[in-house]
Amino acid sequence: MEIKELSLNELTSLWQNSWGEKLPSSRLPAGQTRLGFYPIDRFKVAFDEGKPVSFRGWSETNGYFMLGMAYTREEYRRLGLHKKLTPPMRGKVIVGLSQKDFSPEAWAKTFEGQGFIVNPTDEEIIEVFGE
Repeated sequence: MEIKELSLNELTSLWQNSWGEKLPSSRLPAGQTRLGFYPIDRFKVAFDEGKPVSFRGWSETNGYFMLGMAYTREEYRRLGLHKKLTPPMRGKVIVGLSQKDFSPEAWAKTFEGQGFIVNPTDEEIIEVFGE
């Protein structure tokens, strides 16, 4: 398995050419190659035999690190790719969740295990992000 960093345009085009389908994402309307307001602009991508099989997106802006837009093809799930594709997070981290079929409790437990504050109090928000 090879891992590369790609732009959204590169990933969108390569996915279409490799699999004959649009890039799977609830954040990316059909045919769109820009995310508009959603600031994810960099992707780590896992390749198998030259085809992209998993990706994870992120961006870094003004001391904030936003993690979002991830997908792994069904036949490549449970191989630890999601963790391998996690970029080095610097600064204050924001995670975007928009999956339709997930358990909020399971996600909360996963992120708490990684050191995230889930549903922070007002005091925790001020402590981490300032006023």
